[in-house]
Amino acid sequence: MRVDISEVSKSFGPVKGLDHVSAAFGPGEVVAVVGLNGAGKTTLLRTLAAIVGPDSGEIRFDGEPFRRDRLDLRKRLAFLPDFPPLTSATVARHIATVLTRLPTFAPASPVISRG
Repeated sequence: MRVDISEVSKSFGPVKGLDHVSAAFGPGEVVAVVGLNGAGKTTLLRTLAAIVGPDSGEIRFDGEPFRRDRLDLRKRLAFLPDFPPLTSATVARHIATVLTRLPTFAPASPVISRG
């Protein structure tokens, strides 16, 4: 898959996460994104994964405009964040799922000992 990034910008309030970033990656290319903390690496990857949308600029996958609603294109790019987003709701859901999969046991019969 070819990825073209053209003049992509993304701000979070007054902070610019990406400022007119342009790049192109060809099919089969392995790309490393390196930089200082706060340089925009994670913002770029989240934008490419459609976790966040750019404020301006354009991203194309194989020449087609990439947007959050293009699930067919989103499925073609894998993104695994360093720390998956966990909320108390997802943790509670996980605990509930685990509890529903536990085996159930019949209550034990009382043992009466006469001596």
